[in-house]
Amino acid sequence: MSVKKNDRDWSNTQPFALGISGKIGSGKTTLVTNLLKEYRFSVASYGAFFRNLAASRNLPYSRETFQSLTNEYLGQLNHDGLALEVLKLSDWDGRQSLLIDGIRHIESISAIWPLVRPLPFFLVFLEVPEETRLLRISKRDGLPLNAVKLHDLHESEQSVENEIRSIADVIIAENERDAAIEKLFDFVRGKLMGGEI
Repeated sequence: MSVKKNDRDWSNTQPFALGISGKIGSGKTTLVTNLLKEYRFSVASYGAFFRNLAASRNLPYSRETFQSLTNEYLGQLNHDGLALEVLKLSDWDGRQSLLIDGIRHIESISAIWPLVRPLPFFLVFLEVPEETRLLRISKRDGLPLNAVKLHDLHESEQSVENEIRSIADVIIAENERDAAIEKLFDFVRGKLMGGEI
């Protein structure tokens, strides 16, 4: 039985961590924003980490910049070090529930998991039809479709599509957007109350 918004009480669950993943333009930020309207999660964001880094270096906010910074940081810190840096930017103290936004590499998951223990960690994948997603990015970023398609060829996009989706605990399709939080609450409550963790 699904629990509707007025009856959902995230505070009655033990603390947990939700990793949010999906290709660029899949709605990750929108989902995080909507979750924050219901409950005070701490938020760690890969996107915020790289936006802050770009700003500190006076670099343009572009997909090329973020992909270049990702490659640089993974070369310097590897996935373990990068996950730790992303968590340091949040207000998470290890005791409350945590949203980790923008997981883009399969290796990030194995880096995050030991950092959030003993909290149960659940991975959410947002799935959007390609045409919808590409048009959304084109409109949001003011880019022509051919430029958006070129960015999609980057290895991190392929990793998200091929690897992360296959291990996600919950997949939320575009047609489930309106019920996404309800679906997540039901899943998390079921796992935590059912002792399946």
